[in-house]
Amino acid sequence: VVATDYVGLGPNSLGPHAYLHTRSEATAVIDIVRAARTVIIGLSETWAAAGSSQGGHAALAAGHYAHDYAPELDFRGTAALAPASNFEDVIPLMRPGIPALPRAMSGPLAAVLAGMSANQHDVDVSTYLSDFGRRVVAEVGRSCGPQWESILDGTRPDALLSKSLGDDTFRD
Repeated sequence: VVATDYVGLGPNSLGPHAYLHTRSEATAVIDIVRAARTVIIGLSETWAAAGSSQGGHAALAAGHYAHDYAPELDFRGTAALAPASNFEDVIPLMRPGIPALPRAMSGPLAAVLAGMSANQHDVDVSTYLSDFGRRVVAEVGRSCGPQWESILDGTRPDALLSKSLGDDTFRD
């Protein structure tokens, strides 16, 4: 059993974690399998991925990329428990004043926006954020999930935004 160190997490990371960025999560999962095989000589090339929440998302992504990214390994399957999914369908609906979105969505939304801000250079995420949203997204980008609740302090997701995330530029 190995645990993935996602790009952007950890004390020596160079920037924000690209939360729910499919390719970086997948390659991190696969690379930890490769790393384990260099440390433990004779470790089997047969492997599977499992995870919950973001880890479930990463496990699904690893399954998607396994054959092409690591053809030397024998990938057998994925167990994804409560994977973070369908954000691409929900995020474009976000806009200032949207009624009754659960506060629990604020942390994941801020983390996705922080990851996009640092890694997605074809859209200026800051132009979609309120002043408060820019401060929160920057702080969430430097924090781990358990800290998000105290950073957000009960904020609704729409308070982070100055305009809709549903335009073509953002969706692309």
